[in-house]
Amino acid sequence: MSIFATILSDTAPSSNPAVKGLVFVIRCMPDIFTGEMINIGVCAIDGATGSRHVQVIASPGRLKCFYGDDAALVVNMAQAAKEAAERALPPPSLQLIFDKPTPYYAGSAEEIMSQAFADQVTVALPNREDANIAPVDG
Repeated sequence: MSIFATILSDTAPSSNPAVKGLVFVIRCMPDIFTGEMINIGVCAIDGATGSRHVQVIASPGRLKCFYGDDAALVVNMAQAAKEAAERALPPPSLQLIFDKPTPYYAGSAEEIMSQAFADQVTVALPNREDANIAPVDG
């Protein structure tokens, strides 16, 4: 066997990488008349233990721009979705959707959940008014 063949046989990637778990996005349809969907959370399931790690929006933040005072209702629905996802139950409302789980291949369930939340749930970003901005004297 040539040196090149030996190197390839020792380091060749598997054609079937090991699935470490599953992750899915939690969506909400705040207004059934418009059918608009927003991402409000993420659930990562550890493939080895089956434990579920869920993060959802916790404050109205940017939702206030779209829904005003009704943004608090979306936060409440997010909390209900979190409880259902943690218990492996279906969404508790027709306005809540659990996307089809997709596999992840690296990292822990906690890491995947945090990264997916940061990437997918943009309504969780704080409003500019929430940032620490020094007042302008005038």
